[in-house]
Amino acid sequence: MVLRLHHGGARPAAPHERSVDAFPRDDHHGGARGLQAELSALAPDAVVLLHHDDVEIDVRSAALLAATVRRERVPLVVPFTNDLGTDHASGTEDGLAEGEIRAVRLVRPSCIAGRADELLELVPRRLHDPLTLLADVDLGIVVVGGTAARHRNSCVERVRDRGRDATPPIVASMIVRDEEEMLEDCLASVREVVDRMVVVDTGSVDGTVALARRLGAEVIHRAWRDDFAWARNEALAAAPDAAWALWIDADERLRCPDAQLLRGYLRCFAEEHDILEVTIRNVRRDGSETTRFAAPRMLRAPRITFWGALHEHPTMIDETTPARRSPLGLCSIDHLGYADDLLEDRGKQDRNVAVAEAAYERDPRAKTALDLARSLTFAQRDDLRAVELYRLGLAGVPEHDHRARAFVHAQLAGHLQDRVGDQEAALAEAEAGLALVPADVACRAVMARALFALGRDDELVERAVELDRRPSLEPMSAAVDARAVWQLRLAVALVRRGRVDEAWPLAKAAVGSGIALGVREVTDLLDVAGARAGAPLPIVYDAVAAVAHPESQEAVLRTLAANRPRSETVQLCRALVDREGLATAVVVGSAIAMLERRADDVAWFVDHASVLDDTTRAGLADRLRTRGLGELADRLGRPPTRTTGIVRDFA
Repeated sequence: MVLRLHHGGARPAAPHERSVDAFPRDDHHGGARGLQAELSALAPDAVVLLHHDDVEIDVRSAALLAATVRRERVPLVVPFTNDLGTDHASGTEDGLAEGEIRAVRLVRPSCIAGRADELLELVPRRLHDPLTLLADVDLGIVVVGGTAARHRNSCVERVRDRGRDATPPIVASMIVRDEEEMLEDCLASVREVVDRMVVVDTGSVDGTVALARRLGAEVIHRAWRDDFAWARNEALAAAPDAAWALWIDADERLRCPDAQLLRGYLRCFAEEHDILEVTIRNVRRDGSETTRFAAPRMLRAPRITFWGALHEHPTMIDETTPARRSPLGLCSIDHLGYADDLLEDRGKQDRNVAVAEAAYERDPRAKTALDLARSLTFAQRDDLRAVELYRLGLAGVPEHDHRARAFVHAQLAGHLQDRVGDQEAALAEAEAGLALVPADVACRAVMARALFALGRDDELVERAVELDRRPSLEPMSAAVDARAVWQLRLAVALVRRGRVDEAWPLAKAAVGSGIALGVREVTDLLDVAGARAGAPLPIVYDAVAAVAHPESQEAVLRTLAANRPRSETVQLCRALVDREGLATAVVVGSAIAMLERRADDVAWFVDHASVLDDTTRAGLADRLRTRGLGELADRLGRPPTRTTGIVRDFA
């Protein structure tokens, strides 16, 4: 049996094909319900080839797919295609012989064969949707050698074309207060996607309201009640005609490369989604990414209400009906609100704790316990109580939701490690998370730090091999800094095993991620670089200079001076001065150069001392004169009565 998913193309179904309209209609003959009805009418063990109407597959390949399902007793098979970015794209054959099979995880099901009952179970995963991408280790899909199909991808164009028609109203739904600085760029980012912008102002005293109105937003005023869900629901109520609500905040920016395709998609499948999840990227002011995760942001407004005073989340108004959730890859959101400078806002952290505390007192359930625990961690308060709250929150996460449970295990593990200092307990929580999602990099980072702290770093290499061999779901959240910690600690463990060439690519990848390295990570990096014969150390130093936090650079240099060959530290200081103009590097580098009697290096640092303040310049001049280098000291000016700061430390 061949089922052809029709997306509006002109080619009629062949005599041996059954056609199903891929786009849902009011009579439910199309879309997921139509496909479900066709598959349900077949015998469970019937072998079915399901393909989009813009896929061309030859008879020989189709027969080989069907024979593989029958012969190998595998549930689902796909051919090699031109769908780039998948595990079955042309060019990934790897010498696969005709009829030979290989497991795949990342699949675009534009052409897929299997038993009718197996395909029926996949219908909720949206086989009819031209933008669906399956990424699941548990599906058991294999690609078959010697098969090929060509996907013209015109199905996506037909979705885009529908965006030209009358699309159900899409409304940007926001709550704001004193967001004059952030609001304009946010509204500009959503303008091509939405039909209207609704802003609920909760008491701004700056120019937020006037700016929002000037930019075309509808503004309503509500007094703040320390309840984010209530405020979100007020924003939804202000747009009763909205079919879709885009939930976005002023410190966020929508990234949508094809607004017409997104609007067409929302029109085509409006009746099949309740909640669409998009990728959120937490970014610093310079655009570098710190974390990414999926979150529900495009909502079928008439069916949705918000719950949760803090860390609010959308739920169905009809609590007896489960929400139909799907990923939406057509857009993403950059979040600026937790950049490093804003994290230092103690007022924001204290506010969140107060809101979470009140919500937990009103309704002490798992979700409010977890919200309060996270708020306490950010505020660095009540560490032991936070542990209890994390455990209460974890108990409320369904056992079958491995990704969510691993996420909470990772948060608890990090809190136990960083705030409580209990490495054994942190390791146990990280291991529990990795048992569920082996690819969870936050759990891996905690595990690596704990094994080093407990003197068990010799176990890390075997654990890494074991984790990499196990199939894994995608983690809910991926932090760039956690991945770098994992890579560097594993690199050091490999060096200690004498496997330096394996360690070096990991160390380079960690530096190349663009994160801000701390003292421990820099030391790990240099341990790896120093162990590798012929390693380009100046390149490593340049990378460290580019990514280290300014406030941690002095600590980095002190650590290097105490633990590494001093000549290496001098080279790093020169790189830091050249690239960053770092004053501390001038002071430290010149001090070490004087101790080592490296006259040329001392002169170089003196020539670059313009970055020093007057007091530090005078202190350096005093040290130069003490060591008989009066000519160099004269370039810096008159010395003070005593030396200060780091210069004295290197006397």
